[in-house]
Amino acid sequence: MSQTKNPLPDKHYIKEDNKASHLAGSMMEVPDIFSAFSKLPLRERIEQFKQQLSETYLFLLNGAPETKELSDEACQERFLDEYQISLDRLKDNISATKCKNIICHSLPTTHSTEVSNLFPVAFMWIVCADLLEQHGFHENAWSSLIEFKNIEHQLGQALATEEKLQKKAYSQKAGRQAYKDYSNLKYSFINLLRNSPPIGGWKTLESAAHELAEKVLAEHENSEHRAIYSIKKEKVETKLNTWLRDVNGECRAAYDENAAKHR
Repeated sequence: MSQTKNPLPDKHYIKEDNKASHLAGSMMEVPDIFSAFSKLPLRERIEQFKQQLSETYLFLLNGAPETKELSDEACQERFLDEYQISLDRLKDNISATKCKNIICHSLPTTHSTEVSNLFPVAFMWIVCADLLEQHGFHENAWSSLIEFKNIEHQLGQALATEEKLQKKAYSQKAGRQAYKDYSNLKYSFINLLRNSPPIGGWKTLESAAHELAEKVLAEHENSEHRAIYSIKKEKVETKLNTWLRDVNGECRAAYDENAAKHR
């Protein structure tokens, strides 16, 4: 029995993008993307989405301390093992929900609850689609893929939110460290000592600290460190003097490089 022809038009026409006068305004025939994608076989779609999910799995493992040392090849092998084991469990009449719970417990524990809950669901929808396709239940397999795409979208949003929170936490941690040793003030001071000396060079340690305290404070006020800690000009000047008195320190070295040469 011959297969019914795909009812979607497979061609689309757009204006020719050519400055030649004889082609100006003519129409060019191109494949229609909707028709093209509708013709992709079910098996090809399953393998495509399976590959996408394996990349997400790699991202989850690389982002966890207990698995970040694994190579990409080892992560891929682990994904395929988990996938085949889940497929075999379904064939042994173990429910997809039970399989999903097992996958949930096998994931790294450092990710958000939402990510940890969504990934096993997306994983099992692909496995279900795979098994359904193998047994000829193509409509059911397509339904499973639709559910997968819905969960995959939610998973992508959850991963993006998690990444933002991780970056924020890292920034706050860096800020707390800067507050602990005032490193952002020190680096501003070193830069100003080297790049903003008066004509003839710095005359004394005290004058350098006094003249640059306000500039160092201004750079702090205009940086992200301001949200972590506040500091007054008097304390800034005190810190600058302390750093300059350390004869082996970076600030003293920057001062000496640009100090006035006394005869």
